[in-house]
Amino acid sequence: MRETWLFKKARILAIFDDLDTLLLMVPLKAIFVGPKWELSIDLAFVGILVFLMYVFLHKVPLPASWPAIAGYSVCIAAFCELVHFLTSSALTDPNDIAETVHLEVLLPAFTVGCVIKAPGLHDIDSSSTKDAPRRSLADMIKADTVKSFISAIFMILVGLSMPSLINDSHDTAAHRRLDASSGGYPDTMEAGQIALHVIACTILMNLGKLFPAACYRSEVSLRTRIALAVAMMPRGEVCAGIIVNALALGIKGPAMTVAVFC
Repeated sequence: MRETWLFKKARILAIFDDLDTLLLMVPLKAIFVGPKWELSIDLAFVGILVFLMYVFLHKVPLPASWPAIAGYSVCIAAFCELVHFLTSSALTDPNDIAETVHLEVLLPAFTVGCVIKAPGLHDIDSSSTKDAPRRSLADMIKADTVKSFISAIFMILVGLSMPSLINDSHDTAAHRRLDASSGGYPDTMEAGQIALHVIACTILMNLGKLFPAACYRSEVSLRTRIALAVAMMPRGEVCAGIIVNALALGIKGPAMTVAVFC
């Protein structure tokens, strides 16, 4: 399956699908919160990461076993949380000179995955090493098992972070807001209207995912192109993370309810 055209193309499209979503987060945040100088930090951060991805793509000989990747994840999360703490705590910013700066972990994590020169580029499981003098943690526990476990925990935490579908109790839960204003949002929406919005958004999203079916005409048949488009439809792990970021910015109301359902 890994050697088929469908799998290789879906893997590439999945990467670009996530990348353009992550890159669009900065201008969308700027549109939402308005002209704030703190956004220049976000912009510079994204620019540096894109530069590193382009220059050092699969060139940095770092360990690529799952314990090493878990360590990179902890370091990235700690760095982003440290920046948030330094810009939000009264201990480091007593005069409230700067608004809270919240660097997203998605893009730096993506960057680390791009620059690592992994064996076989895509095989990050070191359990196949046969000449190791002793068994390591990566040998005893398969990478796929760890990946499934972390993915399940991630989705549970995302679900717990989702706004309530019954009331607006999430209004007081968002503690990381660059823009704390709450005006301009309708308070409620009828259940029928929410259902219509969910159906419309679902149709539009799936139509957008069908775009690859109109491409690659000289490479494969229409059936394979449609299969590629359908394979792209159920992906939404990055979108779940973006919903959490939207909550952190203070976005609320029926828009969040529709986003959660979609």
